[in-house]
Amino acid sequence: MVDNKLICVHEQWYSILGEAIPVIESYHHVKLSKIIEPPRLPASQRHKSIIDVLPFIRQKVKMWGADILKAENIKTLIEDDDNSDEESDLMDEEEYPLPKKNRLSRFDCVASLFASAECTVGQDMFRTLSQFPIAFPLIIPKLDEADKFKVMLPLFTGPVIKWETTPGTIIESHLFNDPFKLIVAVRIGTNSQGKSTILNQLMTSDSMFSSYSDPRAEYGIPHMINGSVEFTWLTQETCRASLWNDVFEDYYKKEANKEIVLLANLHGDALEYPDQIKFLMHFPSTSFLVFLMPGYTQNQIKDFEELVGPRKVVFGYVNHRNVRDKKKYAIDTNHLMQDRTLKKVRMMFKEALDISTVDIVNALRLGESLQMTEGIEIRESQNLINIVKDKKCRHIKLKVFQLQRKQQQSDGLQIWQNNNELQELTHTYIKILKLPLGERRRALAHLEREVSKISMIESAEARNQAVLKKNELRTSSLSNRGQENEEKKIREEIAKIWEEVDNMSLGLEHFFRELGQIYKIFSVNYPGSEIVTKLPELYSELLIGGQTIELLDGDAGSISEAILIDTEGLGAPEKMDDPESEKKDRTLATFAMGVSNLTILNVLGESMRDLTEILQIAIVTMARLEKAGMAPDILMVQHIAERNASRLSEPEEKFRTALKDALKLAEEKDIEMGISNIDCLQILDERIRQEIYEFIDLGKRIAVLKETIERSFQKHEELIKQEIRSSLQELSPNDTSNKTDKIRNKCLNLIEKELEKVPGCNKQSCEECKKTHKENIDLEEYLKNKNNEKCEMETKQTIRKYTDLNRNRISAGLKQVLKASIIRKGISSESLDIINKDLENFLKSMPKGRFFSYYQRKQKVEQVWKSLRNHILSREDVTSIAKEIDKEVEEEYCNSELYSIYKTNNLPNLSNHKAYKVTDMIDISNMRFSQYMKTNDLNTLRHKLFNLIDVIFKERAAYCFYHGIVRDLKKLINEIISTSNFLPDFKWKVHLYALMKFKPKMIKFQEEWDKENTPIGILDQKKDEYLKIIDTRLLYGHRLVSEGHIAGDYLLRVIHKRAMNAGNRERISEVLGLSWLTNAETVRLKYLGELASQVYSGNKNEAMQYFLSPQWSIEAWFREQVNSHTSGKPRKKYEETFDAEFKRVFQEIRNCQNFEEIKSFINGYMTQVDYVDYKLDLNVNQITESDLKILRENIENELTTKGSPRNEPFQNPSDDNTVMGRIGCTESCYWCGALCWGNRDHHRDSNLTKIHHTSHQPCGLRRTVTYGTHTLGVAPCHGFWDDGDCEYKGKGPIKWRVAKIKDFSDWKFEAHCIHQFDQLMCWFFEKLHADLLKEVLKYIGNAKPPPYDELRKYGCVGLDYYSIMSTLREKIR
Repeated sequence: MVDNKLICVHEQWYSILGEAIPVIESYHHVKLSKIIEPPRLPASQRHKSIIDVLPFIRQKVKMWGADILKAENIKTLIEDDDNSDEESDLMDEEEYPLPKKNRLSRFDCVASLFASAECTVGQDMFRTLSQFPIAFPLIIPKLDEADKFKVMLPLFTGPVIKWETTPGTIIESHLFNDPFKLIVAVRIGTNSQGKSTILNQLMTSDSMFSSYSDPRAEYGIPHMINGSVEFTWLTQETCRASLWNDVFEDYYKKEANKEIVLLANLHGDALEYPDQIKFLMHFPSTSFLVFLMPGYTQNQIKDFEELVGPRKVVFGYVNHRNVRDKKKYAIDTNHLMQDRTLKKVRMMFKEALDISTVDIVNALRLGESLQMTEGIEIRESQNLINIVKDKKCRHIKLKVFQLQRKQQQSDGLQIWQNNNELQELTHTYIKILKLPLGERRRALAHLEREVSKISMIESAEARNQAVLKKNELRTSSLSNRGQENEEKKIREEIAKIWEEVDNMSLGLEHFFRELGQIYKIFSVNYPGSEIVTKLPELYSELLIGGQTIELLDGDAGSISEAILIDTEGLGAPEKMDDPESEKKDRTLATFAMGVSNLTILNVLGESMRDLTEILQIAIVTMARLEKAGMAPDILMVQHIAERNASRLSEPEEKFRTALKDALKLAEEKDIEMGISNIDCLQILDERIRQEIYEFIDLGKRIAVLKETIERSFQKHEELIKQEIRSSLQELSPNDTSNKTDKIRNKCLNLIEKELEKVPGCNKQSCEECKKTHKENIDLEEYLKNKNNEKCEMETKQTIRKYTDLNRNRISAGLKQVLKASIIRKGISSESLDIINKDLENFLKSMPKGRFFSYYQRKQKVEQVWKSLRNHILSREDVTSIAKEIDKEVEEEYCNSELYSIYKTNNLPNLSNHKAYKVTDMIDISNMRFSQYMKTNDLNTLRHKLFNLIDVIFKERAAYCFYHGIVRDLKKLINEIISTSNFLPDFKWKVHLYALMKFKPKMIKFQEEWDKENTPIGILDQKKDEYLKIIDTRLLYGHRLVSEGHIAGDYLLRVIHKRAMNAGNRERISEVLGLSWLTNAETVRLKYLGELASQVYSGNKNEAMQYFLSPQWSIEAWFREQVNSHTSGKPRKKYEETFDAEFKRVFQEIRNCQNFEEIKSFINGYMTQVDYVDYKLDLNVNQITESDLKILRENIENELTTKGSPRNEPFQNPSDDNTVMGRIGCTESCYWCGALCWGNRDHHRDSNLTKIHHTSHQPCGLRRTVTYGTHTLGVAPCHGFWDDGDCEYKGKGPIKWRVAKIKDFSDWKFEAHCIHQFDQLMCWFFEKLHADLLKEVLKYIGNAKPPPYDELRKYGCVGLDYYSIMSTLREKIR
C-alpha cells in the first residue's frame, strides 16, 4: 500500500546525496525500527556523505534528540581528514572565493532532512524540534533543479512558541499565524569573519547559524548554503544573557509588545538574491540589519535601499578602516570577543525593533527562483475549521458532541436525529475521511493544528487564571497556616477553572470519539450505511499509513500491524486536587496495560516522588492483571535534563531507588489494593537482584575483549615500527631535506593506514586479530541474546571508544618514535662525520707502522667525545623544566598567596590542618564529627593527588612537559576536592600539596623523555657506541678492518636486543599464566589470603595497613609479586634466542658472495630492533675481492671473540599494560573500603559497566562508625537503611538513599556477595575490629565497639579459618 517515492537529485548535489533521495512519508516516520548506531564516515569518503548519515539523524530527531543537529555533534559523524589540503585557506561560509565544499555540514544535513520529508512529516519534525533553541531553514535549494529554492513556510506555520514576560505570566504565539516582527540579517560584500559569526556571538549557541566558526568549517562551505535563509525566534532560550538583558527583556515586558520577534539570516551577498529579499518583505513588520563588508560601495547601498523601499534598514560597518568617516555601528572583528564591540551589534537589534508596520500583503508573491513547498491546508479541512471557529470549541464539546458525553444512555439515535449541528459537522468530517490517502493525512494534520490553536486561544484566559490561583494557594499555604477553609475554597476554585478549561479543550481525538459513537448507533440502526460499510476501511488505511487515530468500536478490518495507543498522562496537573485522581490513574493504567502487549511508561523529569508514584501505579496494575491471567511487558522511559554523559548514572540510580520504594509501598498496601501474594512482585524484585550479576558478567566479557584488542594493537605496533625502521634505512648522510620529508610522510601514511585496520586486519597470519574477532563475535552474540538494544548499543560504543583510544595512543606514540628516529638519524650522521674528521687528523699524524698505546687511545677517545658533545650541546636550547613549571604555577595562581608559599618548597602536612566546614546541621558537641580528615580518607586523597600526572598523561603519547599542564592539573585538583565540603584554606593546602608532588615527578618524566627525544639526550644514550667506534678506529686504523669490527659489534647488539625481547616476552607470558593472575577476583583472593595467614599468625600490621589504604597497598603488593616472580625460563629463552640468532647471522655473513649482499643483510638486520642507527655505507665501487675478504674476516672475528650472552636484567612485568590490567580496578568504596571488581579503566566505558561495583564488606573495616550510636559499623553498604542518616566529607546528616545518588552515583550498592570473599572479610572484621576501634578513637573520642548481636547478625562470629582458606586456595589454584 505504501510506495517508496524518490526525489531525483540535481547533479550539483550528487556528491552529498547521490542521484536520488527517498521521500520520508508518514508510514516511514512512525514505523518502529532498530536503534541506528552513530555512523562514522571515513575521511576518504568523497560521495553520498549526507545520504549516509540522514537515517541516523532522522531517527535521533524522531526520538527528540535535537542535539544531533548541532554542528559540534554533526562533526563526530565523520573522521577528520588531517592530510586534506582543504585545511588551507580558511574562509567564511558567506564569501568563499574558491568553490571548496564541506562534505558533512550541519546546514546541509538539516536542509536535506526537511527537503526529503513529506509535508505532514516535515510539520511533525518541526513540532518536535521547535522545543529546542536551534535555527531552521526557511528557504533552501530545490534538490531536483539548479538555482531554484523552496520556501518552507507552510511546514513551520502554527506551532506554539512560549516565553515568560514576568514570573508566572506566559505568552504564547502561534508561529507565522499570530502577529510577529521579523528582523532580517543580510550582508553586502565579503569578509573572512562575516555576518553569521557576528550574530552567533549574541546567541546561546556559537553555531546557531552556519558560519566560519562552525566545527569542520575549515573544510569549506556547506553545499546548499548560498541563497538559503535560516531563522529562529528571539526569546530567552535563544538569546545570550547580554542580548536578552539589553534588548528583548524590556521589549517583551511592555504591554503593547506581545508579538514574538523572529530573526532571519540570509546567506550570501544580499544583492545576488533579490527574490529572497522580496519574499521576506511580504511580512508586515520587517526590518533589515545590513552588514557592510570591507570594499562595499555607495552604489551597492543605493541598490539595496531601492530593493527594500520603505522598510527600516540599520547598517553595520564590518572592519571599517576610514578613520575620518566614523560610523555609529563600526564592528571590528578582531575585537569580536569584547563586549564593547558586541554592544554595538545589540544596539543594532534595538534600533531595528522600532518598526512601523506597513500595509499587509494578502497574497505572497514569489520570484522566479522561489517556489512554496507543499502545505497541509486542504479545502475540506478548512471548511470544518471554519465551523469550529464560528461555533466555538466550548459549544461544540458541550452541545454538539453529546454522544461521547452520554455513552451509557440508550437514546443515542434520538440525539443524532435531533442535533442538526452534529449532523452537519459529521458530514463535513466524513468528506475529509473520503479524500485520497495522501490528501486525507494532510487534511487531518491541518485540522489537528488549527483546532488545537483555536482551543488554546479560547482557553488561554482560563489557563492563566488557574496559574494565578495556584500562586494564590501557594501564598496562602505559607502565610495563613491553620486556615484550612480558605485553602479548600481556593482548591475548589482551581478545580472549577480546570473543568472549564477541559470544556474548551477540543482536539482531533474528539472527532474520532464522536464518530465512533455514531458508528455504534448506525451499525445497529443503519447497517448498510456508508458510515458502517466504508469508514472501517478508511480508518484502516490511515492506521497502516502511519496516522494516529482514536480506536473505534467494531470491526476495523484485518490489520496485520502494530497498534499504538496513547493515553492521557498519569498524575496530570489538572487532577492535582481531585481526591479520586489516584483511583482514576489506576483505572486508566489498567485499561491501557490490559489491552496491550507492551506498555511504554513515559516519565518526565527526575522527581523521586513522581517517579515513585507512577511506578507504584504500574506495579499495582501489573499485579492485578496477573490475577486475571494477563502479563503485558512494560518499558519505562525516563526523560531527563542531564546532558553530561559522565553523570547519567545519577538519574539511573534515582530510577532504581524509586522502583524499590514503589515495590515497598505496594507491599505495604497489598491488602488495601488487592494485590497480596502476587508472584510478579517477587519476580520483579528478583530481577533487580539478578541485574547486578548480569552486569558483572558483561563487565568480565568486555574486559576479555579489551585485552585482545590491546594485544592486536601491540602486535601491529611492532610491525609498523619494523616498517618505519626499514624506511629510515634509506636515509643517507648527504640526503636533502626533501627526501627526509618524503620518507617522513610515507611513514605517517603507513601509521594511519595500518592502524585503521586494527583489530580487523583480516590477515591469516595475524593470530591476535583473529582472536579479537572471535571474542567480538562472542560478545555480540551474548548481547543479542540479552535482547537489550540500549545495552547492545552502549557496549558497542564502549568497545569502539576503547579501540579508538588505543588507536590514537599507538598512533601518537608511533609518530613520536618516528620524530625521535629522524632526530637520531641526523645526530648519528652528524656525529660520525665529526668523529671521522677528528680521527682522520689523528691518524694522519701517526707514522706508518706505529700504533697508539692504550693510554693514548683512551686520551684521544675522551678528546673526540668531548669535542662531539660540545658541538651538539652548543645548538641545544636548554630550558630549565623546573623554571617552566614555576612560571606556569605563578600564572595559574597569581591571584592567591599560594605561589609565595610554593616557592618555599615546604610540603604541607594535610593531617595537621582542619579540613571540613562546620554547618549548623553538624553536631560537634558529642564528637560525632571531626573537622580533620580521617587517616584512610587522607591516604586516598594523597594517593589521588600523587597520581594526577599519570591521569594527565594517560592518553598522551609522551610523558613530557607541555604549556598548559599546570592549568590541567589545577582543573583535576578542583574536580577531586569539589565532592567534599572542605574549608577554603584547606583547599589551598590541597593545591599546594599536589603541586609539590607534581613538580619532582614531572622533572623526572621530562628527564626520561629528553633522553629519547632531544639531540643531547640521544647522543648521551649512544655514548657507549661512539666510544667503541672511536676506540676501534684508533686501534685498527685501516678503514675496512675497523669497519668490520664496528659492524660485528652492532650485529651483536641487535642479537642481544632480539634475545632480550624474547626473554621479556617469555617473562610476561609466564607471569600472565600464573593461576592466581587469571582475573581481578583471583588476584584479590591471593592477596587477602596472604593477609589472613599473617593475621592468623598474630601479625596484623600489613592487614591494618591494607584496610587503611586499600588501593596503594594492593598495587604495591601486586607489583612486588609479579616483579619478584622468578624462574629459569626467561633466561633460557634469552640464551636459546641469542644462540640461534648468532648462528644465523654468522652463517649469513659467510654466505654473502659480494659486498652488496653483506651490506644488504647487515643494514636489513639493523631494522629488527629499536634504537640501533648503524648503517654500513661504504663505496661499493672501491671494494675489491681482497677488501671483501678483510671486511668479512673482521666481522667474523668480532662475532667470534665477543659473541657471548650478556647478563642484563629483564623488564619488570609490572611495566606491561596487560599484566597490570589483571589487577583490575583498584578504586575502593568510600564506606566499606572494598575494592572495585571491575576491569582496569572500566570507568571510561560508555555503558553501565563504567559504574564501580564490589562485594561490599563490613563497613567498620574502613573505620566507618554508625551515625548516632557511634558504634563501629558491621553492616555492608547494601545493608544500610535507605532512610538512615549519614555524614561524610564534611556533609550531613544526609539520608543514605539521597547520599548514594547525589555523591556516590558512580558506585553500585546492591547486594552482591561472592561467598568465599564475603566470609573472609567477615573473618577479618571478627579478628581486627578491636584494633580498628583503637584507630577510630583517635578521631572520634566516644566511638564504641560493635554489639555482639550485630556481629552475629552479619555473620562476623564463629568463622572457621581453615575452612575459609581451604575454599580460597581451591579457588585460585
